[in-house]
Amino acid sequence: NFAKINDEVHEEYYKWQICYEFPKLMDKALGVPDEEFPSALYKAKVCSCNIIDSFTQPFYGLVKLAEEEPDTVRQMFLDLYAPDNGDLMFRMKKIEVFFDKSNELLEKYYPGSYLYKQNSHSVSSYLFLYDPEQHYMYKASECTTMADCIGFYDSWGTGDNIKLDVFYRMCDEMLEQMNQCPELLKTNESRYDGTLKLKPGLLHPDRNKHILLFDIIYCCKAYDLFGIIPFARPNTKEKQLILEQRSKVKKLQETYELAKFDFEFLEEALEYLMAVLTEGTIVKHKKFGNGRIEQINK
Repeated sequence: NFAKINDEVHEEYYKWQICYEFPKLMDKALGVPDEEFPSALYKAKVCSCNIIDSFTQPFYGLVKLAEEEPDTVRQMFLDLYAPDNGDLMFRMKKIEVFFDKSNELLEKYYPGSYLYKQNSHSVSSYLFLYDPEQHYMYKASECTTMADCIGFYDSWGTGDNIKLDVFYRMCDEMLEQMNQCPELLKTNESRYDGTLKLKPGLLHPDRNKHILLFDIIYCCKAYDLFGIIPFARPNTKEKQLILEQRSKVKKLQETYELAKFDFEFLEEALEYLMAVLTEGTIVKHKKFGNGRIEQINK
C-alpha cells in the first residue's frame, strides 16, 4: 500500500516534511521578542497541519495564551525542550510541568474550556516534531490497537501523562523488528530517491526510523491494514491474566536456563576429573587416608 498511501490524494509523506520544517520554525519562534512570539508560534502551529489540532485545538490554544502571556508560554516550551539525556522519568516530569502550566493559563483566561486543553498526544507531538530522533509520538487509539495486534499488553496508563517507559518499550520492540525487515527498509528508502511525486518540501532523514514507526502505527488503523492480520482485543482483566502467564513462563525459562548451566558446568567438571583420575591413581581421603583407584564405572 506504500504507493497509495503516499499518492497525491493521501500524501502521508507529509509527516517527514513537517518534521523537517517544524524545528526551524519553533527555534525561530522561541528566539523572537515577546510581541512577535504569538505570530511566530502560529506559523509553527500551521506547519504541524492536522497532526496536533483537529476537533480540539491544543496548539492553537497555546497561540492564544501566548497573546496573553508570551513569556510564560515561551518558557513552557523551553523547559519542555530542555535536554534530558534520555531519562524518561525526568522527561515525564517535564511533561507534567507543561500540563500544570497550561492548565493554570487555561483556567485563568479560558475557564471551563476543553477546546484548548493539552493531552498526551499534543505534548508528545511537540517533542516528536521538534526532534523525532529522540522521541516517539503517541496517539491513544492507534497505539492501543497496534499494541493489541502485536500482543503488547503492559499498560502505559491513560490520561495526560502516560508512562513513557512502557510506551517507549513497545516502540523499541517494534523498531527492533522493523530493522530486521530489509523489504520494509528498502521501501522506506524509496521515498528519498525521487520515486514519489512530492510537493515542495524537503524530508527529514529519519535516521532512527521513529517517523516510519509512527507512520506504520497510524496508517495500519487509518487505512484498515489490520484486515489480513487476525488478532484478539482482550479486556483489561484478560490482559492481566496473559501478563501473569507470561511472567510465570519467563520465570520457568530462567530456572531452566540456570539448571542447564549448572548441569553443563557439572558435566565439564566430571569430564575434567575423569581425565585426571585413572585406574591406579593414588587419592587421599580426609578420614580414611590414602587409597588406590582400582576401577572406574563410567
